[in-house]
Amino acid sequence: MRAFLLPAMRDESMQPTCVSIFRLLTWMLQRDFQTIEDLESTPQGSVEQQAKAVNDARMAHQARQALFADMGLVDALFEAVLSSPGGGIEHCAFQLGEEMFRNGNRKVQEVMNRYARTHDSLGRFFRNIRDKISAASKDVIRTQNEKKLYPDLYEPPASSLEASIAMFGFLQQLCEGSFLSMQQMLYAQTFNRKSYNLVQSH
Repeated sequence: MRAFLLPAMRDESMQPTCVSIFRLLTWMLQRDFQTIEDLESTPQGSVEQQAKAVNDARMAHQARQALFADMGLVDALFEAVLSSPGGGIEHCAFQLGEEMFRNGNRKVQEVMNRYARTHDSLGRFFRNIRDKISAASKDVIRTQNEKKLYPDLYEPPASSLEASIAMFGFLQQLCEGSFLSMQQMLYAQTFNRKSYNLVQSH
C-alpha cells in the first residue's frame, strides 16, 4: 500500500483514488470502534459474556490498526501532511490518522515515532501542522467577528471547519495515547535540525 500511495499522492490524476482509499480505510476503523461502543452500551448475555465480547472487539480494532501500520499507512499519512499534495488528501489523512491512533495503539505510535525520526530532518511535518494550527486559530477569530457583524447572514465555511476538526482530532489522539515519546515529540523534536512546539501553538 505504501509503495502505491506515496507516488500516487503526488500525481494529480491519482489523487481522487488516494482520497477514496483513505476514506474507505477510515470507515473500516470507525466501524470497528462503533462496534465496541455498541457492545459497551447494550447488555448482551451475562456480565462475563459481554466483557469478553467487548475485549474481543477491542483486540480486533487494535489488530486492524496495527495491520494498517504494517501496510505503510502511517508513512503515507505522515508524507501527506509533510508534502501537502492537495486534492483533499491531507484532510483525509488527518481523519485516517485520528482513527489509527485512537485508544493509544502502542505499535502504531512506535511506527510514527520511528518514521518521524528518520524521514523528516527538516521538520516539515511539524512545521506544517504548526502553520495549520495558526491558520485555524485565525479562522476562528475571523468567524467570530463576521458572525457578530452579520448574525443573520453569516454561514461558517464548512470545508475549512471540517479540515481543522480533522487535524485537531488527530492531534488529540497523539496527546491522549499515553506514549511519552510521542507526547514529548509534539513539543520538541530534538532529532531534527529545527524544532516546533505544537503544544504551545494550541
